[in-house]
This record gives sequence, structure tokens and C-alpha cells, in this order.
Amino acid sequence: MTQASALVDFGRAQEALDLINANLKTALLQKEEFWDWKYEYLFLKGRSLTRLAHCEEALRTFDEAHDMNPNGKFEADILIGRSNCLSYLARYDEAYNAANQVLIRGDVEKATLAMQYMAECRMWQSRVSEALELYVAIQKRLPCRLVEEERIRTGIKNAMARLEKLKPQGKPF
Repeated sequence: MTQASALVDFGRAQEALDLINANLKTALLQKEEFWDWKYEYLFLKGRSLTRLAHCEEALRTFDEAHDMNPNGKFEADILIGRSNCLSYLARYDEAYNAANQVLIRGDVEKATLAMQYMAECRMWQSRVSEALELYVAIQKRLPCRLVEEERIRTGIKNAMARLEKLKPQGKPF
């Protein structure tokens, strides 16, 4: 598992996926007493598929992991992965809802990342005021190791620019 996780982290998602698929086929992971490992492999498979932009398959894999252990240690990560995939597929309400579920999980840094995904969903939906509120709330939580400050500043800047364009112009007399 460590090797597969490292491969994903170092941008070698296809190699990770090949290793994960080989391990998932073993008889060992079919036994119920090793389902914790299978759950982790499924999570890693979902991450690999996400990195490869195979989002439909990643969603099915994340669902399989969730079904095995709905309160597992990777549930917040699975929800973030789901949100990422759903955004990629332009299913923004579903992506927003998946990210929103992370907020109640208790991990402040993952919640901050989830808020970024929520803000970006709202921007894609042209719900700019809601996005700006989220970006401002995120800015108050920075620094965060999972969120790039520049991305949040850019989000705020873009939201402000779009709101300025939407602002009605005064009528001439």
C-alpha cells in the first residue's frame, strides 16, 4: 500500500493503478478479515483514477470503498475525491454537496480544502456572491497545507471582478 500511495503522490498514477489492481485481485483481499486493506486499496484506486481523469470509474470505486466502510478513516478524502470528480464532470451541485459533507468530519485542513471546492463549484454555477463568501471564510483559515493561498486570492479577485460586471450601471438623466 505504501508503494501505491507513493506512486500516486509522485504523479505516477498509472503505475499505482496497475499495482493496486494486481493487489485487489489477490485471494487475500477477498477475505473479510482483510477488508480494511481492501478499503484502503479502493481509496487509492479512486485517487489514481482521479489523477488519470477517469472520473466515472473513480466515482464507482469511491462508492465501493464507502459502501465497505461508511465511516472509515478515508471518508473525508473519499468525499473530496468525489467532489473533484463530480466537478470535472460538471455536476456542480453534487460536487458541492460532497465537499460540504467534509465540513462535519472534524479535520480542519480537509474542511478548508472542501470549502475551496465548494467555492469553485459556486463560481462555475455563476453563484458568485456565495463563492465570494466561501473564499473570504477560507482566507480567514489560512495558512493551510492543503490549500494554495494564491488560488484563494485569485478566486476572490475573480469573484470581485464578476460581481463588478454584474453591478447595475446608473441610468443617465
